[in-house]
Amino acid sequence: MISDKRQYIYYVSHLYAGSNVDMGILKSEFTPGEGWFKNHKVLFDLGFVEVGKHYEFAELIIGQKKPRKSKKNPSP
Repeated sequence: MISDKRQYIYYVSHLYAGSNVDMGILKSEFTPGEGWFKNHKVLFDLGFVEVGKHYEFAELIIGQKKPRKSKKNPSP
């Protein structure tokens, strides 16, 4: 799904089985090299870590993994 801050939905993809990888689905829906996102600020979750290698963006933001609590880091 592609939406904006106002929660307007621009695109909803086909339904995929859970065994499909997020990045593979993106590549099948939006062929790399065609400039789909080059004029847009885009936010992705951690399932799309290598998206910057395949697509151009005006601005790319990828979420960060939350640090785990440990003996050395009791309050992450």
